[in-house]
Formats: sequence, structure tokens, C-alpha cells
Amino acid sequence: MPHHHVGGSLTRRNVLRIGAAGAAGAAAATLGGCGGTVFGAADQVRYWNLFSGGDGERMQRMEAAYRTAHPETNLEAVTLTWGAPYYTKLAMAAAGGRAPEVGALHLTRLASMAPGRLLDPFDEDLLADVGVRRQDFPEHLVERASVGGELYAVPLDVHGLVLYVNREVVRPTGLLDSADRLAEFRGPADFLNALDEIHTATGEIALATANDPSSLWRLFWTFYRQLGGDIQLPVGERVQYDRDAMVEVMEFFLEVFDGNRASATLDYDAGVAAFQNGIAGLQLNGSWELPSYADALETTGSPDFTMLPVPAVLGPEPAVWVDSHALVLPHQDSRDDAGDRRAYEFIATLLENGLVWASGGHIPVYEPVSASDEYRSLEPQSNYRSTAADGELDPEAWFAGAGSDFHNQMGQVLNAVFTRSMSPDDGISQWERAMNQLLSTPSPV
Repeated sequence: MPHHHVGGSLTRRNVLRIGAAGAAGAAAATLGGCGGTVFGAADQVRYWNLFSGGDGERMQRMEAAYRTAHPETNLEAVTLTWGAPYYTKLAMAAAGGRAPEVGALHLTRLASMAPGRLLDPFDEDLLADVGVRRQDFPEHLVERASVGGELYAVPLDVHGLVLYVNREVVRPTGLLDSADRLAEFRGPADFLNALDEIHTATGEIALATANDPSSLWRLFWTFYRQLGGDIQLPVGERVQYDRDAMVEVMEFFLEVFDGNRASATLDYDAGVAAFQNGIAGLQLNGSWELPSYADALETTGSPDFTMLPVPAVLGPEPAVWVDSHALVLPHQDSRDDAGDRRAYEFIATLLENGLVWASGGHIPVYEPVSASDEYRSLEPQSNYRSTAADGELDPEAWFAGAGSDFHNQMGQVLNAVFTRSMSPDDGISQWERAMNQLLSTPSPV
């Protein structure tokens, strides 16, 4: 299931669809229908992205800012289908010499795009000329965006798992103070007791989650990293992981998913509805749901919500799943200075308009924006800005990252374990076999 970009009543942008032939069919799809793009035309910037819904509307506003500042340049912005179809089409365009000047991708997908072959590195001197330097971004994101000492991606944001709190539901339990801070949880027992208190007060599930593969992975990775667990995916070797920590996380969530504290069978939309309609007092979900809840609050007066960092429940440090939308240079057989400068100026404009992007729940990571008083005064966005520093990106491999086979394999196992159709040990063994098979499979690029 894709990472949702829901924008409430915002008009959904028209999206170019790739047919039901799947990734293989997408790879063979022609590129001629992409909004009338003329490949190789002078004085233009071609930009491919995967932002629809509320994110798409905000991205269009940021694109408009570039057009206003650079009327001499024709910006061709094309939105493609989220997930594997997008990455397949971007890779094929780069391999075939028909790539746009700029592309958007999830930073966890960088390895799958074969930097140096399908992506070109940034000229950091030219980046600095347009006001963008690697020291303007969190160090751990720059490390992930670099290969062989060269920068291959410029992070636009961090988006991560956050804790949504329905104040109307939770405040009567005494768990939320007048400043909207939750009581400090001193371990898993405290967290489970808090869920019990909310359930007792409402008679409904206390915590809403979702059982799609990516959502389950985000939950698991957050709490597994809080325990200090890691996953290494060395190509051609065997997966390395902490089995005891995995079992501990799974057993913890078996206590959470008891039908009262939370349900293991809600799909994504049902989880959103449970929180929005005041059934669940808490929700663990991505920060990108902020616009839909804000829209509902404005039109119906509910939910009266806030957003907080995911608390450290299973360990001393508040580790949390995150990803980052980043901007890249798809490979072109020949680059010219003028074209690169136009592309870099476009990227700089997107970064400078980070407050527009933050209105969709994303955390800006370009320091002139993230450190600004304007951003720090945003509510509830500034509440969870620490997520950018505490964030844990997915393990690195060609088959991992947003909407990947890795998410699907892990999500299938977690769903089976949490719905009690498979034991934690059996689930981990199944996942280990799947990982080792993928590790023995050469990258298609």
C-alpha cells in the first residue's frame, strides 16, 4: 500500500496512470505522453514527481513560485503514479537518455536507482552558487544521500511516524496536561496502562493503526530501533539482525493488539476514520495525515487534535521511522552548465518554499527554513520537529525503501503475527528466508 498523501477537500491533481501491466509493463511504457514534454528543448526544466492529493496541490504552489521568479524558463512538471511504477519509469528514462532534469524520490530508494549510472552527482560548487550547501541539512541525511563522497540527492523534508492525540477523548483520562503534553511513559507497561485507561473511558479501541505492509513496517522499525535493533542487508551475503529484539517487539504488539487497546485488522482508511471520528483517542501514523484532519476540524469541528513525537516506549531513546523526499538529477548522456544551473535554481526554489511543504505535515530540513521563527511557530508541526533528528531510515538495499519488496515481505509477516495466525519465531524465519533470497538476487539495474 502506498504512503498516503491525503489532502482532505483539496482537489486531487490529475495523475498519469501506468496500466495494469505492473512494473514490467511500466518499464516498456512510452514516455511521449508526459504532458507534451519536448525532450532536449532549450531554456526549460523538466521535473518528474509522485505527489498527488494535498501534497500535489502544495507542490504546484511551489512550482508556481519558481515560474514567477524565472519567467524566462519553461517548467514542465509531470506527476506520475506513486510507488514502483514511478521508479520504474524514472529508471527507464535515465537508462534511455530521455530523463528529466530533476526528479523526486524517497531517500530510501536511492540505492535502487544505481547512483553513478541512473543518477548523476551534484556539482556542489554550483549548488553553493544557488545557496544550497551540504551543511544546510542534517548530517545523517547527507550521509544517506552521498555515494563515494559525492552528493546524489538533496533532501526536501523528513516525514515520519508521529503520535496523533484527540484531545477531547484523551484529556478526561488525565494523560494529557494543559500544555497538551502526554504523561511520560516509563516503559511498555506505562504505555499499555495508558491505552487501558483510554479504552475504559470510551469503550472503544484506544489506538488506531493500519495493517497494510508499509504501515506495519513503520510501527515495527520504530520500536525495534528503540531497542537498538538493526538490520543489515549485504548483497550476496545473508541478512543480519537481532532476533531477540524482533521477538520482543512482536510480543509487545501482541499485547497492544488485544481488540481493546488496538485492533490488528484495520486497514489504512479505517484507521484514519477511527481517529477522525473520535473512536480512537490516539493514532500512530505518518505526519502526512495532518491536512485531512485539519480539513475535518475546520469543516466539522472534529477531531480536536494535536501531534507529538512518538515516545520512547521500549528503550531510552525516541527512535522513530522516517523517510525523506529528496531531489535528484536523473542521468543524462550530456549535461551543460546552463541547463544544470536552471535545474539547481529550481531545486533551491523548492527548498526556500519549505513552509508551504510543511503545511502538509512534512518537516523541512533545509536549515534556513527549519530554523526559522516562522516554522517554529507553526502548530502542531513544530511539536514533532525533533522527529527529523531522531529519525531512522529504512535499511539500505536495492530492494528496500518506500513501497518496496522489503516492505511487502516484512508487512506480510507482521500481519500474520499480529493477527495470531503465525508465531513470532515462525514469522521471523519466513522473513529471513525471503531476505536471503532477495540478497542472492542481482539488482535489475
